Amino acid sequence: MYAPFALTKNGFESHFAVNYLGHCLLILSLLPVAAETGQKFGTPSRIINVASSTHFVRNLRLNDLHGISLYSPYHAYAQSKLSQIMFTYKLHSLMKIQQLSNYVTVNCLHPGVAKTELYEYVWWVKLFPSLAAFMFRTAEEGAETVLFAALSKEMEGVGGKYLEDCSIVNSSAFSYNIEAQNKLWNETLNMLKPWIQKAVESPLLDIEKCS
Repeated sequence: MYAPFALTKNGFESHFAVNYLGHCLLILSLLPVAAETGQKFGTPSRIINVASSTHFVRNLRLNDLHGISLYSPYHAYAQSKLSQIMFTYKLHSLMKIQQLSNYVTVNCLHPGVAKTELYEYVWWVKLFPSLAAFMFRTAEEGAETVLFAALSKEMEGVGGKYLEDCSIVNSSAFSYNIEAQNKLWNETLNMLKPWIQKAVESPLLDIEKCS
């Protein structure tokens, strides 16, 4: 989180690669198995994207997803989390069209600001550790909304939602922009194409690019 600018060996900005692209690749690769499992046992499998309320601070720069032209670690982190949320909504809408949402659901959430190693590069946390300890949740408290989304009866069969404090709430206005969701989806598939071919072409996940 808030790390200095760096590119992965594949040329992706590190926040975008770790927080977003890696999650997308894992989700799309496992989605056929998750859907088959939900169908077999009669209870939808659940996919949970752990995003962040920091996504509220910016809109998506679709022409510069890697932040190369004007890099800010804060904006890079926020953009990666906004991308997660928009990917969640787009994937849910596609699964509804293909009737996969009966077998697997996908949601995203903000776990709260918890005291973990995530804040290694946040200067004031190191400078004022007592203040951080007072303000932050424990890791256990930060896990509560994740566990609620993954295990609660209230969330069974519910998809395409954003949660905070164990409740469904609205994410940023921009995150619901359908045109931007479509563009992000297309860019994501292009970036992941070398690794995702089998998952995308699965009969269970017949995902076409959005216009």
